[in-house]
Amino acid sequence: MQVGLGSDDRRLDLLCERVQRLLRASLSDWYGYLSRESLTDWKWRYEVPWWAKKVPERFDKDWALNDLRTALDRPGMLASLVMAVDETILSLKRDGEKLSNPPKLDVLNAALDELCAEVGGYDVLGV
Repeated sequence: MQVGLGSDDRRLDLLCERVQRLLRASLSDWYGYLSRESLTDWKWRYEVPWWAKKVPERFDKDWALNDLRTALDRPGMLASLVMAVDETILSLKRDGEKLSNPPKLDVLNAALDELCAEVGGYDVLGV
């Protein structure tokens, strides 16, 4: 016998799936962007900032890509993901004009904000 999920649980599951999907898409966009930028050696060395080269490493969290729902029991894990996205967005605002057509993270950030609000507000982030 299967027990049905409550509407709140179902909404949380859908939000987690949406964040996972958007995180995968953002990771793919960043890998594509970095591969385009690395076609010329001088551009890769001198025009792409160090933080942009580290974005895939910071977003590639196995628990966030595959099973975000179980990580919600540990607020620090969600906080680390939110911080990685926020720091990247702030870096894009600071250095974005130097980069040629960098990937956008607005949709991922909005989905993470919605998930944090659903989980219990920004208490999980200590804010």
